[in-house]
Amino acid sequence: MKEELHNSCECWFLDVGQGTSNVILLGEGRAIVIDCGPKSSRETLELLVQYVKTIEVLIISHNDIDHDGNVGRILNQYRKAINAIYFLRDRTPSENIAAFALLKSPEFIDDFPSPKRLEANQAVWAENNMDLTVLYPSFMANLESENCPNLTSGILQFKCGNHKIVYSGDTGLKVWEALSEQYRQRPLVCDVMTIPHHGGKIANTKRLVDHQKLYTDFIRPNLGIISTGSSNIYKHPLPETIRALSELGIEVICTQMTTQCCQDLESIRQVPRVIPQPSRSSKNISSTQSGKSRNVACFGSVVLEVSETAEPLAKPSETRQNRSGANVSESLTIHALR
Repeated sequence: MKEELHNSCECWFLDVGQGTSNVILLGEGRAIVIDCGPKSSRETLELLVQYVKTIEVLIISHNDIDHDGNVGRILNQYRKAINAIYFLRDRTPSENIAAFALLKSPEFIDDFPSPKRLEANQAVWAENNMDLTVLYPSFMANLESENCPNLTSGILQFKCGNHKIVYSGDTGLKVWEALSEQYRQRPLVCDVMTIPHHGGKIANTKRLVDHQKLYTDFIRPNLGIISTGSSNIYKHPLPETIRALSELGIEVICTQMTTQCCQDLESIRQVPRVIPQPSRSSKNISSTQSGKSRNVACFGSVVLEVSETAEPLAKPSETRQNRSGANVSESLTIHALR
């Protein structure tokens, strides 16, 4: 970050293909990392080595490989430079959890603080008028669902002044129902949220009513961000997800374009637009072994500049340059950029 603003930060929702990685740049060479992306991605580490000397908190919200695949590279790069590490026990044996296996190995054991369980009602980081809090799961919910990872995926809330960003992992409808009973607040209102499970299934079926219930009864963002890959085999994001969000007037953006929105992905790969870097999306033709287009940008990495004194989410179309030097649409910033 080229300049520091009091009680402000940049929230990056990285384009890592089919996976999840989020970074909060705090200034002064510090950051919070929430998930690391799939093993094949490089974007998280590219952003970190450019701007970050110390990781205040490293969090794995969900121990699937599309969330924790890069944790080894980040640990290797930031030896003795990570202040806290949190992850869940969402599968057994524990050796199947990448962070657990790495941190107990002789190669890493002396270079990092003892990891902590990600549990509700923890403020994992706080400074001035900003804080990052775990909303879910509770200790009991984690134990009850430890072999059903999506039922114990972490939900975190980042606050800066009056602004709220919710990181929802791969949670399903049952998790949000449990969360609402725990906090007795319906719906949870926030400026921005990551849409659960890459815009995919949140229940055993793909019913539109389930998605409508989630965004009507349990959480209501102004903006929903979907991290997904062009060539994903899961048909993310589901039409039911997009319809439910759109019907409620919730603005939606995806990191990559998929055939759910455009059948001929190569026809839009070269459309002139600014793609914030680092992003996995490329203007060079790329395809899977089966010939399907991959890494076609919808928005690419999403960058939100957040300040405690910011105005509510604005929607002009002007494009400016943020404090990390990335070009971003002002419609996707929580306050007008300088």
